[in-house]
Amino acid sequence: MMRPGTQATLGVALSATDIVIADARGTEVLRASLEAPVGDRWPALQGALQEALQQFRARHGGASLLLRVALLPPLAEVRMVPLPPLDEADARRLLGRAAGRHFLEAREAPVIGVAPARSGGAAAQPGTLVDRLAAAVATPVLARVRQAALAAGCALEVVVPAVTAWSRGVSPTQRGLLVSYAGQQELIEVHAGAPCALRRFREAGDEPARAEAVRAVGPVATVSDPLLTAAKAMAAATTRGPWPLSFDLADRAANAATPDTPRWVAPVVIMAALAAVAALGLEWRARGTLDQLRAERAALEPQLARTAPQRLHRDRVRVLRAVDATTSQTVSSRLAAVSTALPDAAYLTRVRVRGDSMTLEGRAVRAGAVWAALSGASAVGTLTATSPVRRETAVDGVPLDRFAFTLSGAGKP
Repeated sequence: MMRPGTQATLGVALSATDIVIADARGTEVLRASLEAPVGDRWPALQGALQEALQQFRARHGGASLLLRVALLPPLAEVRMVPLPPLDEADARRLLGRAAGRHFLEAREAPVIGVAPARSGGAAAQPGTLVDRLAAAVATPVLARVRQAALAAGCALEVVVPAVTAWSRGVSPTQRGLLVSYAGQQELIEVHAGAPCALRRFREAGDEPARAEAVRAVGPVATVSDPLLTAAKAMAAATTRGPWPLSFDLADRAANAATPDTPRWVAPVVIMAALAAVAALGLEWRARGTLDQLRAERAALEPQLARTAPQRLHRDRVRVLRAVDATTSQTVSSRLAAVSTALPDAAYLTRVRVRGDSMTLEGRAVRAGAVWAALSGASAVGTLTATSPVRRETAVDGVPLDRFAFTLSGAGKP
């Protein structure tokens, strides 16, 4: 039994649908499914933390709890990003200004984490780019986690992407680990206890490429229960200083979850209410115009549905005629692969071909789904983002992502 006033540490592994909590002895305290957040709160997460606190105190007596949280995809997005030689603080600021260019899911005011540059390698020359491991979490996600911990009566020490937690279990004789999760496998290269490189593979279909990557990295460990492994690693960690590749709790998310209301909020709310009242007349007049536009759009829908396939066919013919005979077969096969892989809730507005490079512009309900679909089609070649994904709202009020992706290389048939 712990004495009253003693502080205990729990490791929390959190995904969008599940939570696992473990103590410093490696014992699983709680495993549960989670319902989705409600607005800016996550009641299911708060309830799970309160239940874990009650179970822990029932076994070990009165103790205050310190939480270390590891976020699994899609709550946290981790990617290799080319960066100039910068320290972690400057790299975070650089990525924060163009997060939509590198992170597809965590675009909503993200908090960025960047892994330390790998020591012992050759120094990067000025003006060159080096691939660094970076992570992003949307500020509302981090705010909900912080609020749930505070409401449950727990203190929050650190929040990291799951790759940081998994990397702590790699022994000195191993160079990395292979994690199976959500139908894919992540090969994480680890140096000095910190993740430094990441490659993703489909669980079925990428066996040769995965085997070659594992041989290049060296001896690797295998993670069969990602949630429990992450929770145990966070609870057992002895780190008291900065964590490699973690999210700064003093960033915007901490401010978003602070319960104290600043004194300037009330005057600002009153001014906003007065402005809203003044805008009611304008909104009333605009509503009639908007209804008319919607009616005209609905009348045009059948005609657009008939002409869109013909226009796409003409665009493809024009593209094929614009390239010489030696490349037309490659272009047509890549266009066929793109058409096959493209989700139903997406469409192309422009296709540009230059040499072996093809740029696709279009709109989709989720640009991330388009990226995932094209990345899984080997025939399209190497996929890169040409410009940041922009969220647009159509006249009918349906939000769409506007994307621009470039396909490079010939791809595999």
